[in-house]
Amino acid sequence: MKWLRNVDIMVILKLMEINMRMVAKQNWFKTLNEALDAEGLVEHWPLGLNVRYDQTVTTAKNGKFISVYRAENGDYERPVHYVTKMENTHW
Repeated sequence: MKWLRNVDIMVILKLMEINMRMVAKQNWFKTLNEALDAEGLVEHWPLGLNVRYDQTVTTAKNGKFISVYRAENGDYERPVHYVTKMENTHW
């Protein structure tokens, strides 16, 4: 490994760090906004649509179908979402 320069090693370590962050996604969030933001869905969630404890809410808006679960402890699971041709279900 003599042929590796310090710069090469630093680049490799940075790439490994980025890769680890991509693999280790956060799946639980304290707020609905944090959960939606993790998938870039904030603008697709209808204003005023709340999720009760131990409930799953689904909605379709602006071409996105979104499903969010809120656990009994109040944490929100990372949303599941798909592209859809459904009409908006909430305004």
